[in-house]
Amino acid sequence: MKNKVAKYRPSLKIGLIGVGAVGVPLALQLRQKGFNFHAVVSRTSRTARKLAAKIQCASAGSDFNLLTDCNLILITVPDSQIQTVVTKLQRVYFQDREVIVIHTSGTQASSSLAKLKQNNKTSRIYTASMHPMQTFPTKMIWNKESLENQFKNIYFGIEGEATTYPVITRLIRNLGGRCLKISSEQKALYHMGGVFSSNFLIALLYISKNMYAHIGLKEKKSVDILLPIITQTLNNVKNNDIVSSMTGPASRGDRAVILNHIKMLHSIGSNHLKLYKELTRVCMEIAKTRKHLHQAL
Repeated sequence: MKNKVAKYRPSLKIGLIGVGAVGVPLALQLRQKGFNFHAVVSRTSRTARKLAAKIQCASAGSDFNLLTDCNLILITVPDSQIQTVVTKLQRVYFQDREVIVIHTSGTQASSSLAKLKQNNKTSRIYTASMHPMQTFPTKMIWNKESLENQFKNIYFGIEGEATTYPVITRLIRNLGGRCLKISSEQKALYHMGGVFSSNFLIALLYISKNMYAHIGLKEKKSVDILLPIITQTLNNVKNNDIVSSMTGPASRGDRAVILNHIKMLHSIGSNHLKLYKELTRVCMEIAKTRKHLHQAL
């Protein structure tokens, strides 16, 4: 397998569109794994050239015609820009070759690239999507270790034409990730799971930080206090399961504590009372599930 992959890499002429939060680490890690980039395209030539220098790519700029010799194109722009990119790619002449075009959107399916196949008589375009289930902070400092950790064992939700799967699978395995085949209809639910577990976690920590501000704590101290319980909760889920990892007043049915929390939210003028009640209701549902499981055993 290693020899096959090694022989496969040089045949790929990769073009990257977008040098943002996902595009930069994706390109850096692929280059670190031996893949060669033929062109980097961004809205501004300066940002394209900056990344190109790091991945030893000679062609970089804002002109989409730089991609004309590529046979694999990775689109890593925000969802709102995908159709703009598609329109510009339609004008690129790919010199009678097969070209795979992949975007990394979490919600849009590969069908969002369908226009690339229209009126294209000089080449065969195959489309797919591969979304990394990972968070990519903009202030991250990328080096060999941080890149390895960023992609190690993460899942990529992939869907699209079956012809593209061998290429996608090799890319993802070399990145250090895993493949999860999903249908275009499943993409929104798949992506929403990540939003709830990552984005909403940050939202909850933001609320906690604001609550701790009422007792005079700075953000760093709040994070220091909360990180151990967050880490242990995640360890509990990893070593056991989600339902049995639930603790706290709702899991115990401690109505007095819950009412005291509600009273406190009123007293500090918080606008998160509705959210507290809804999340408490979910916690009670989990507690009931656990009770039913114990009864079944």
